[in-house]
Amino acid sequence: MVSIVTTMEDGSTAEVGLVSNEGMVGMPVILGNNTTITTAFVQIPDTAIQIDADIFRSEFNRGTVLQSLLLRYVQGVYTQIVQESGCNRLHQLEERLARWLLTISDRLESKEFPLT
Repeated sequence: MVSIVTTMEDGSTAEVGLVSNEGMVGMPVILGNNTTITTAFVQIPDTAIQIDADIFRSEFNRGTVLQSLLLRYVQGVYTQIVQESGCNRLHQLEERLARWLLTISDRLESKEFPLT
């Protein structure tokens, strides 16, 4: 599981996304950019595949099934960001924690996870 974190000017950080076996880190590559304002770091180690950004972009731009799947993934991430933004604004701390724990459990397909 990978946390996507943004860092504010004062150095404070906030988790803005989670990625595990359902997704990818490096979404800006398929959106036409090689830079991002976020940092990704592994919270719970497992296996992953790494590919050169230029090769990945080239394959994406071929317009095959890979492109279709990744565009649907981007739509899913956008939907999650919208939902979580509303929840973070409108829900109490306990409700936000419950959502976060359920999200982790979902992504890891486990009720237990090695995170402190």
